[in-house]
Amino acid sequence: MSSWNNSIIGQGASAGINAGKARCSAMNKIDLGPLIGANLDVMKADALRMRVKLPFVFTNLKGGEGVDQIVNFIIHKGGLPKALA
Repeated sequence: MSSWNNSIIGQGASAGINAGKARCSAMNKIDLGPLIGANLDVMKADALRMRVKLPFVFTNLKGGEGVDQIVNFIIHKGGLPKALA
């Protein structure tokens, strides 16, 4: 069973995908990062340090960037039958 938890983190939004034991953090609106002074390289380094081996993806869902990674995570780790994908 999958659930979404939305929360504001710093200057951007993050959505956590809980798929059983596998969790993926989606950091959305990366296209706005440069406009507000957020450094995506620093955010990536922080995510690598804090999440250790847990997956994460930077997304711009409005522009379609990162959607494939989220869909693949839900299918492969969340147990969504391919017939429904």
